[in-house]
Amino acid sequence: MIDAYIEGVNSFLIIIIYGSLLLLSFLMITNTLRVNKKANLGFGIFLFIWSTYWLEEIFVFTNAGLMGSSTIIVLRSIQFFTPIVFYYGIVNYTNPDFKFEKIVNI
Repeated sequence: MIDAYIEGVNSFLIIIIYGSLLLLSFLMITNTLRVNKKANLGFGIFLFIWSTYWLEEIFVFTNAGLMGSSTIIVLRSIQFFTPIVFYYGIVNYTNPDFKFEKIVNI
């Protein structure tokens, strides 16, 4: 009986985390305050990609875990960019005028 209760709470928390990450990513991408657009866009995309990790968990407990291998490959290839987008967002938060430039060593 306790196991069913814990499983229900776990499922509820996963759904809440996924939904809140999607909502926060939407708010960051739309940039409602109109400040630091590049940083908010980068962080919003990071949150959206991060929510795909929780989407996998939702697929598992809804018995949709029988996803095809092509779906898993696409999802994991998108998740590969998580740290890159996170770095982009943080760099633009700390230095809003930052631009990626090619470094030439002489």
